[in-house]
Amino acid sequence: MSINHTDQLGTSRKKLDLNLLPIFIEIFVHSSVTLASSVLGTSPSSVSQSLNKLREYFDDVLFVRQGQQLSPSPLARKIYELLQDDCDLLVNKVQSVVAPDINQTITMHCSPYLSVRLIPYLSNFIWAHNSECRITHKALYLETHSQEDLLRFRLTDLIFDFEPNLSRSMCNVPIMYEELCFVAATNHPRLDQTLNATNCKNETFVLFETTDNKFTPSKLEVQNLVGERNVYLRSNSFFTLLSVIEKSTHIGVMPVWMFNKFKSSFNIQMMNTSEILSPQPVYLIYNKNFRDNLRLYDIINYIKSFALQNTLP
Repeated sequence: MSINHTDQLGTSRKKLDLNLLPIFIEIFVHSSVTLASSVLGTSPSSVSQSLNKLREYFDDVLFVRQGQQLSPSPLARKIYELLQDDCDLLVNKVQSVVAPDINQTITMHCSPYLSVRLIPYLSNFIWAHNSECRITHKALYLETHSQEDLLRFRLTDLIFDFEPNLSRSMCNVPIMYEELCFVAATNHPRLDQTLNATNCKNETFVLFETTDNKFTPSKLEVQNLVGERNVYLRSNSFFTLLSVIEKSTHIGVMPVWMFNKFKSSFNIQMMNTSEILSPQPVYLIYNKNFRDNLRLYDIINYIKSFALQNTLP
């Protein structure tokens, strides 16, 4: 696959190094050189050098920094659209040649919490059926459009998330429901009280939050239960929240599994509430066009089976 710019840029242009295109895609998807380097398993400086080569080739800035993110130029968007048009055909042709090798590798994306929750069971199942299979896990929080791009370009096989992806090209399977609870330090002065909308007005909270505002349904339910919260800290790490909770009088909401797993490591206690919070669904997300990978087909069916039987501890 190549991109012809002779009409716009002249015939003397050097041939494009196709190895730069996956780097371009990762920068576009993640809007960040640092995140792109993490996914590619290389250094940010190496990704920056590749981006400079692309800028030189296309004679365009391609990405402009806006705050902490990189915003694509009009030409970068056009290049990305061209890559999308040809990507599926190219990948299918390549996979028809190297299908045995593809079936030997599985790539999964999910948050650090879901990785602790799910990856041990999935990896054991995979290795029990194919001891030579290589697994790559990326512990990143992904926005919805990034999920779709990663699956479309075959940069990942499976994604696990707290929210479904509503794209028509994606399949979403609710595989489990995480019970939620309020957590405070063991020496919290009001640990013996039942939380409700009235007494929560005097409490302060820490909040689990990601860039695209996950846990939205649960947040609305918590707000209905305890009212508007006075939030002192927001973090996308449950371990950070646990560390802060045990050293302060702040209260947090987290999965019951997380509390039970780490209550012996932190000085924390579950608090009583006037109502029980609804469980938070966890979704398996994958591309509908996955049947060319038999190993992936077996893994998806396995995940669906324990979801139906509710056998995950």
